[in-house]
Amino acid sequence: MACETWRCGTAPYAGYHLTNNLANIKRLKQRVEELKTTKEKGSSEADYGEFKVIENTDLMRIQIVFDGKPDEAIRSTLKGNGFRWAPSQGAWQRQLTANGKYALKKIIEELGVVEQAS
Repeated sequence: MACETWRCGTAPYAGYHLTNNLANIKRLKQRVEELKTTKEKGSSEADYGEFKVIENTDLMRIQIVFDGKPDEAIRSTLKGNGFRWAPSQGAWQRQLTANGKYALKKIIEELGVVEQAS
């Protein structure tokens, strides 16, 4: 007869279930603090002439808004860097993370544009 309850074993949980719990708790607390800091910072905008970049902290997204539809090369560059078209927002967007900010920097360098004073 197979034992289906924890009482049959020597411990209620196998050791591998409990491995690294404290490290995970610490990592998640650090992530919560990062999110709070980002939310407190607030949304920001930067104008690059051809497009506008919005760091939307309400949605936790980096958004790129073009005046019209960008050409195929620009769209493929955006897609290649993890940006997706969001019809509800009317913008190309990606999650607001360190990787998202790095991808935005790469796109700006690839497109060769300079930020304009607002």
